[in-house]
Amino acid sequence: MSINRNQVTGLLLAGGKGSRMKFTDKPLIELGNKPLIQWALLEARQHTRKFFINVNRNFEKYRRFGLPLLPDLPNAPAGPLAGIHSGMEFIATEKNLYLPHFLLCLPGDVPFFPKELIPNLLVEMDKEPCDAIFTRAGGQIEPLFSLWSYTARTRISNAVAEGLHGPRQIFPLLNTRELLIDNNSHLDFLNINTIRDLTLAKKLLKAQ
Repeated sequence: MSINRNQVTGLLLAGGKGSRMKFTDKPLIELGNKPLIQWALLEARQHTRKFFINVNRNFEKYRRFGLPLLPDLPNAPAGPLAGIHSGMEFIATEKNLYLPHFLLCLPGDVPFFPKELIPNLLVEMDKEPCDAIFTRAGGQIEPLFSLWSYTARTRISNAVAEGLHGPRQIFPLLNTRELLIDNNSHLDFLNINTIRDLTLAKKLLKAQ
């Protein structure tokens, strides 16, 4: 029996500070007439029953996407693991949850990824369930392109309480696997961290 969308909650991580771009809220930067965040949302929402955006500032600007906003929980250390923790804790409040349940995580500043990525994460989790599956592409680990089992909630909560802030830090404490995937274009997994990255993305998108 394959995992269906009722078993998947989506979370787009947009809670970072953007320090390498003068603290710009990167997911809101325009690329090809769309904010970076919108590219990922258009691809991902079809695979989930609900989708949330993890944000910690500019709430009014993010409300235009029509999705619930989920900030980090109080006293959580800064970093993407805090966003994943918030997603898990929200799932825990829901009644009549379709089990087993999973949290699909995507970064808000990486607009492009292979279309088969999310379906393949779901297939891999269904084939051999584990705490988390993360992506490796072109020899690089992409830890925020990941699928987390709700059963890992307590261990994630404990890790955040101990000050861990990134997925790479918690992976050794969990039963995890890698999903190997090929890039379909030079745009796939291009992280918009700097103005130079944004300029390159615009050039590559225009050339397509």
